[in-house]
Amino acid sequence: MGLAEQIVAAAGKPRVEKVHVPEWNMDVHVRELLAGERDRFEGQQAQNRGSAKLYQNFRARFLVLTVCDESGARAFQDNQIDTIAALPAAGVDRLFDAACKLNRIGPSDVEDLEKNSDKTPSGE
Repeated sequence: MGLAEQIVAAAGKPRVEKVHVPEWNMDVHVRELLAGERDRFEGQQAQNRGSAKLYQNFRARFLVLTVCDESGARAFQDNQIDTIAALPAAGVDRLFDAACKLNRIGPSDVEDLEKNSDKTPSGE
């Protein structure tokens, strides 16, 4: 088995965590992002730099990618951001905090994206 196969086998599936949401009287699962999903999410942040859009539906966009069933299958589709954005904030915040912790995403990550996206690529 080559190194690439060893890495893929060792990495396995994204971790899934159950979160009790007392505001909704239910348990909900969140999962780790795949590398490409995280890149896409961070890329969306970079596209929205320098405006209020940076935070527009930030939690909802993140939860669309991370809320899942017990097996890790996404519960929401990309076009359901407004569905999550319309939910009461307390439960959304609880899930968002759990998903951020699982994915090692903190407030400084957003700030870094905003700062770095203002730089001009070399050679331009």
